[in-house]
Amino acid sequence: GGVSTGEFTSMNFAFNRGRRLCAAYFLITGERYTPASQAVPLSGAAPWQLRSLFLLEQQRAAKLSDYATGTSGDPCLRELFRELEHAARLRAGRIRALLEQM
Repeated sequence: GGVSTGEFTSMNFAFNRGRRLCAAYFLITGERYTPASQAVPLSGAAPWQLRSLFLLEQQRAAKLSDYATGTSGDPCLRELFRELEHAARLRAGRIRALLEQM
C-alpha cells in the first residue's frame, strides 16, 4: 500500500495550513515557531525585515481606514483613502504569503 491521492491531498493541505499558522505566529509575536518535526528553523535577516514591512503595511492600512472614517465632507477623498487602505492590506497579504513559503 502506497498513499492514495486523497491521503496525499489531505497531507499537503495540513502541511500548507501548518506553514501558514507558523508564519502568522511569527508575524504576531516576532518569534519563530518550529515544530519538532521541522529539521532546520528559518534564520537570517529576511524574515525580520519582512515582518517589519508587514507591520508597517498593517499600520498604514489602519491609519488610512481612520482617515476614511473621519472624512465626512468629501466622498472622493474618502474613496481614495479606502483604495489606499485596500492596497496596503494587499501588500501585507503578499508579505504574509511570502513568509508562508519560507
